[in-house]
Amino acid sequence: MKEQNWKENDELAKEFIEANSSLIEEAEVTLEAKAATPQSKSQLTELRRRIEERLDSKRIALEFEYDDFDDLDDNFQ
Repeated sequence: MKEQNWKENDELAKEFIEANSSLIEEAEVTLEAKAATPQSKSQLTELRRRIEERLDSKRIALEFEYDDFDDLDDNFQ
């Protein structure tokens, strides 16, 4: 019967564990990076929406001001 080489098996087990732990760490870093990306995209989207709302409100306000001036101009004539 063949005798087991326990030292070799121990070394292989250590290499296997180290390789897996490095893969797990890389996966965690990748997941953290992916989690940060949507958040920044959602912040950017929120800022765009706020800017569009401000511009719309200014545009609407200016339209009403011009309409008021047109009415005043008609009254003066």
